[in-house]
Amino acid sequence: MIQAGDIILVSGEGIMSHLIEWATSSKYSHVLIALNDTYGIESQFGRNIGTVRLDKYINTGYVYRVNLTPAQTEKILEAAKSLIGQPYGIDSVANDFLRFVLHFPPIHFANHWKDCSQYVNWCFSQGGEILTKAPFPAPVDIEYSPHPNYIGALKEVIP
Repeated sequence: MIQAGDIILVSGEGIMSHLIEWATSSKYSHVLIALNDTYGIESQFGRNIGTVRLDKYINTGYVYRVNLTPAQTEKILEAAKSLIGQPYGIDSVANDFLRFVLHFPPIHFANHWKDCSQYVNWCFSQGGEILTKAPFPAPVDIEYSPHPNYIGALKEVIP
């Protein structure tokens, strides 16, 4: 069963997703946070931070869980909701390319917004849980973090 605060890592289907997966040597190109067993909240390329039905990722999503207290979960979800409507961080995708493909250090942009991984990592940090210390994390950094435990494929966990 999905729990509020679960992390959903997604294997993408579009060209941008495949480029991210290739560049980061990961099967994942996207990450979001479950609000409940029906909805999640995400920062996704091409739209502002917002809610999404989890069944959108029924065949491509994988559930991970961090051992959180109820107070931590509440803080994480409050942080996630506080950024609804903020733009997606396309500059972060450029940093992923620089980091993983060209092996350059990240560039700090003046108007820096959060891509999916930075968004999830920031939300968890507001609840006192640091998933990764990577300055511009990618889904692979969250995948290999020691904190989330693999629960199962979304299609096996969603009601």
